Amino acid sequence: MTGMPVFAKLHPHRIQEGIERISLDDDDDDEQPNVQSLSILPYRSMDRLNAECLADFIHQATSVSDLHLHCSLNEQDGADTVLAEMLQESDHMQRMFWHGGMATEQEEVILNCLQTGLALNQSVQALHLSKFDFSANRLRFLLKNLLQSKVDLRRLTFLFCHFGPNIACLLDGLKAQQQLQHLKLSCALSDGNVASILQTQVHSPCLVALHLETCQLQEESYQVLESLLQTTSTLEELHVPGQFLSSCPQRRARFRSVLQHHNTTLQRLYIARSRVNHPTVEACLQRNRTMARVSGLLRQPP
Repeated sequence: MTGMPVFAKLHPHRIQEGIERISLDDDDDDEQPNVQSLSILPYRSMDRLNAECLADFIHQATSVSDLHLHCSLNEQDGADTVLAEMLQESDHMQRMFWHGGMATEQEEVILNCLQTGLALNQSVQALHLSKFDFSANRLRFLLKNLLQSKVDLRRLTFLFCHFGPNIACLLDGLKAQQQLQHLKLSCALSDGNVASILQTQVHSPCLVALHLETCQLQEESYQVLESLLQTTSTLEELHVPGQFLSSCPQRRARFRSVLQHHNTTLQRLYIARSRVNHPTVEACLQRNRTMARVSGLLRQPP
């Protein structure tokens, strides 16, 4: 259908009504919808009837590559089972986004659905989870099971998630990821926890981009990051918080030395807003053999 939107939003309790607005013309049964990104809005939970409508539409609309879910699922009538089966059977969806911020019981249903659905799925390569509270024991183990059953992810993002001090389950899940290329941790993680997470990636054969700009990056985690920068053969993009340089001149000097003399892969470096000018760092990075873009080094706070 000419002019069909590539992005569509649906209410979780009015899926069929929304689909009718973007579905096929009755006069042209051979034409496929051209929706590439589908978002289910944050309103109530999705029941089985609406889940079935969504599954049928995604099965028909093979152009859908991104699915954003902001709602919970009604476990009582089997809505979670329907979506899990849809994920198992989908061969064209590539990126899955689920936004939490719900009661623990509702987030448990979501993670169970994702584990069941993605374990047999071979098309989804990116998983984005936001606002989940993984400090709860049950959610920690569900995350571990999810990451250990879906081991072929290329991109993994945690946005505003809470992990608490115990991240052993997250570490076990990350160790299972053998093809991970992009890891984004936009969460308030402690220096020690960041160090433990980085340790799982030091010998990664695939890691291309690493986002740490909202983490606490201090001496313990910086030592592991330094080791990663010296040994990696794949890392091209790095995002770090500004304070880890501005708070320690010695660390800044070590960082310059690593990038100038030991790293041969980094192409893009992003340092979050910093209160210190780093012209010597900038000059050093410009001499790095692979560095193509430096962002944030000279930015001053408003």
